[in-house]
Amino acid sequence: MVGTFSGLIILIHTVYALTAQRARRWLASDRGGKWVNKAGGATFLLFGALLANSNR
Repeated sequence: MVGTFSGLIILIHTVYALTAQRARRWLASDRGGKWVNKAGGATFLLFGALLANSNR
């Protein structure tokens, strides 16, 4: 069971590292940076709207 768990953790982290390596190129571009900024702004707007509508 420990071996299976360790193997899965290694596999998951390898896939995560490979995905991050590919995403780095896109995020370093102007298009990727603008997309991240828009997604971050939308997230803050959503949190603000949820906070304004909360009962507490």
